[in-house]
Amino acid sequence: MKVLVYMVGLTPGMHGGVENFIYSLIRGFNRSCPEIKLFLQISPGTASAFKEVLRGANVTYLEDELLAKVERCLSKSKTLSFVWRVFCDSSMGSRLLRIRERKWNDYCQTFVEVVLTTTICLPVRHHHKPVVMPIHDLRWFERPETGRRLQTLLRSEPVAAVVTAWPEQGL
Repeated sequence: MKVLVYMVGLTPGMHGGVENFIYSLIRGFNRSCPEIKLFLQISPGTASAFKEVLRGANVTYLEDELLAKVERCLSKSKTLSFVWRVFCDSSMGSRLLRIRERKWNDYCQTFVEVVLTTTICLPVRHHHKPVVMPIHDLRWFERPETGRRLQTLLRSEPVAAVVTAWPEQGL
C-alpha cells in the first residue's frame, strides 16, 4: 500500500504532541509494515528539518520545489518578503496560490492509495483518495475546547475513517 501523510503546516519542533504522534506513526509503519510506502507532503523549505527529525525513516518527501525556491529567495530580502506578502494578500495572488496548492495536492495524490491527515491539517485538501484521520485519543470529543469543533469538522469533511491510538477505557 502507498500512503500520503499530509504534513503541510507542521514544522519540526513547533507542534509538540501532534508532531510526535505523527512521527511515531511513521516510525511504526517503517518498523512493523515495511511493505507500506510512505510519502510525506511537507511545507516548502522544511525538508531538511524533517530529514533530521526522521533520520533513517524510509519515506519519500514531497515538497513543492517552486515554492521552496521562493521561500529561499524571500529569506534573503525583507523587501522581497514584504512584496510577497502584499501579493499573497491580494485577491489575484491568493487565487493563484490556491490554484497552485490544489494542483500540487492533486499531483501528490497520484502516487498513493490513501491519505493520512491530522486534525491540525484540516480542512481536508485531498478529495480524490480516501482520507484517514488519526486522533491521539477519543477524549478529544469530550473536551469543551475541542469536542464541538472536531465533531463539526468531521461531519463536514470527507474523512473515510478515524483511528485512535488511545481509545476510551470503557470501550
